[in-house]
Amino acid sequence: MVTIPKNSLKRKGTVATYLAFYMPEKYALYKNSFYSKFCKLLNRRQALTNEKYQDYLNLLQELINKFITKDPELLDLYESVKPRDAFADKNFLLLAQDMKDNL
Repeated sequence: MVTIPKNSLKRKGTVATYLAFYMPEKYALYKNSFYSKFCKLLNRRQALTNEKYQDYLNLLQELINKFITKDPELLDLYESVKPRDAFADKNFLLLAQDMKDNL
């Protein structure tokens, strides 16, 4: 079980950071400005405040399913530049965050 200090629960980004470090294969780092930019790029409305993080995770998963896993050239390039001792990122969540942040 992860123990999160009470005073840090006020920020989604802080909680998302704890979750991402605890289970990086399932949770992503979150910053509201990244989420806003992602929604703008997709020409869609942002979710309600208490639903933003889950929506962000869903958007990342959609990016992974529709584009990343279907692009062998991208996957080969990613594997070739990723350090050997880096986190495995088998679900490509870190790659999706990286791609989205550079759009």
